[in-house]
Amino acid sequence: MIFDQKARVLVTGANGMLGKAVVKVLSKNINAQILCPMRKELDLTSKSKVFEYFELHKPDYVFMLAAKV
Repeated sequence: MIFDQKARVLVTGANGMLGKAVVKVLSKNINAQILCPMRKELDLTSKSKVFEYFELHKPDYVFMLAAKV
């Protein structure tokens, strides 16, 4: 994978089984900033909260791995 070193990569669901694996691979292979917000920090069920988070952190790439189990 080729990411800009200044890129911000958002991984939702980073504490789940798949999310942890993706974060591990990304952190070994890229120098970009990896954002792994907890549910308290980013409530994906609230459209306004999602827009606020994106406006504040401005991620360049998003891995949407969050799920309701």
